[in-house]
Amino acid sequence: MRRTRSAAALPAVLLLALGACEAQKSSSPLSPSVAGPIPGVSITAPKLLEPGQGFKFKESEQPIKLLIENASSTGVRPITYIFEVAADSEFTSKVYARSGVPPGDGGRTSVQIDRLDLGRAYYWRARADDGANSSQFASAQFEVLPKPQLNAPGLVTPINGERTASRRPTLTLRNADRNAAVGAVSYEFQVAADQSFATLTTAGVVIEGAGQTSFTPAGDLGADQIYYWRARGAARETTGGWAAAQTFRTAVAVAPAPAPGPGPAPGGPCVSSNPEAIVQCERSKYGHMSHDQMAAFMR
Repeated sequence: MRRTRSAAALPAVLLLALGACEAQKSSSPLSPSVAGPIPGVSITAPKLLEPGQGFKFKESEQPIKLLIENASSTGVRPITYIFEVAADSEFTSKVYARSGVPPGDGGRTSVQIDRLDLGRAYYWRARADDGANSSQFASAQFEVLPKPQLNAPGLVTPINGERTASRRPTLTLRNADRNAAVGAVSYEFQVAADQSFATLTTAGVVIEGAGQTSFTPAGDLGADQIYYWRARGAARETTGGWAAAQTFRTAVAVAPAPAPGPGPAPGGPCVSSNPEAIVQCERSKYGHMSHDQMAAFMR
């Protein structure tokens, strides 16, 4: 039977040669089995680009992409990246983690993460690693907003069938309540002569004001007439409900003033130092009088 010689039985010179070979292999900076940090090698932390600190994502903007600016290294080993997302700043409750991400083109690297729960804050971080040396983590916080909620506005004036001061009344509402997921709001106003709003008399859209928002029709409405009006808010992807309709009655039409007649001559009616001229003036106004009647009138 052939015996296998144990390592203890090998010549000492051979063992020393094998040990030198292994030491040379492990000291190669590109060796996958290189041990520990390589002295003199420094790797910068990647720069977090998106999402930035405090960024707020809408529900429609998921799934989220994490984007970094690539790190730099003084070593020769290739760099990969580690991405992590957690529900806490200590990263004890991780909701996403990926390592070994190769650098992207153009000096930037990105990963797309799984959809996250709505209405809460998250923390993300990234670092560069070459298998022997690592950079520091760069971290930031972002938020995923809740599902948008935009309530109906409150109609302030005119309400309850009150009569307006004009036929072109200003309609005013109290701005609608909303949550943080709703952005800038505009209001749609509608006015109709029927409660079903089947045929609109006038309508318009107004950008939200401070606390209250108002709309004034472009033209006069009918005189002494009942009208119905309502309004609702909208913010890009979100539209709120209509406020319960209210009524008002327009002002009564004002009769036009009569056209002024020809005024008297300067100095008063039929003023003259000549009595005959006065008679002729008065005759022109009272042509039905005789000369004697006119003379008697002038005494």
